[in-house]
Amino acid sequence: MKKEVSVRAAATLPVEYAEKNSIARGVWACSPSTYKIISLACSLLSNGKTQDGYWVEFSMPGLIKALGIKDGTATRALYDKSIKDAFGSCIEYEITGKDGGKGWVRHHWFTDMLYSYDWGICKFKFNDTLAGYILSNDPFFKKNLEEISQFKSSYAISYYTIAKSWSGMAGKKGNRPGEWFFEYSVDGLRKVLAIKKDEYLDVRNFHRRCIDLPLKEVNERGFGFTIQVEKVKSGNKIVVYRFHCKENGRTDVARDDVQLSDYTLITRHRERYAELLDEEPEPEPAYPGQEIDAEWSENIRKSNALDKLKAELKV
Repeated sequence: MKKEVSVRAAATLPVEYAEKNSIARGVWACSPSTYKIISLACSLLSNGKTQDGYWVEFSMPGLIKALGIKDGTATRALYDKSIKDAFGSCIEYEITGKDGGKGWVRHHWFTDMLYSYDWGICKFKFNDTLAGYILSNDPFFKKNLEEISQFKSSYAISYYTIAKSWSGMAGKKGNRPGEWFFEYSVDGLRKVLAIKKDEYLDVRNFHRRCIDLPLKEVNERGFGFTIQVEKVKSGNKIVVYRFHCKENGRTDVARDDVQLSDYTLITRHRERYAELLDEEPEPEPAYPGQEIDAEWSENIRKSNALDKLKAELKV
């Protein structure tokens, strides 16, 4: 007989029964730009819950950096759309009951938003349950935002985040040192990549667009590991996709296509960056009477100085 789950018990499942790194392995049906904005918001979460909930705030320079695009009137529409899409986005992640039963929980990431491109303000209020879970059990996004921001494909981001979330299994439970794997059934992979039922029905097109090309992007980034896919079959039918991950050290493969991190540029050209920062004036108020926050002003100056450094270096 199927067990009944009370409404009260079900309400506690997301936190009590979600496994570590469930968020990284969750289902995000959104564009790469929206994915990066949500990752940025997650990276800014702190344990300092206010009376009004878990709010995060980031400046336009922070948003520009996360999206990896140049500021300007032509890209304002992209900011606006990505911010609104992020506010409306949901995530699903798997939970496991004490009896071994599986289920899925779905959350909206945010409950409230304050955004103004003109005033340089962007604030999100997290879903309380989701914020509490991320802080206690899923710190992944606090460490890997810089690498996530360099991907162009949402599928590549998914493979990267899932692979990183399983990296703690390297050398354990039969895995060789520096190697680990994760696997999905055909339906499971389509679900975690948020592929619609009527998309990529042709197997060859599915393999090319949803597996081969995204894995190629992950492997060419040179972020310390590669992923190779194994197609496990029963007869002529593929039943499981097993993804083998292997540490290989960071490389300079496809470096022309990958921007050097801001941190690396500043470190290599520290003196020149300091000179440009000293020369950078304080930003003007966006509207009469605006009180300019010191941290926001400093971020603007740093962003402008970094842009000038990149222009000088032609990167």
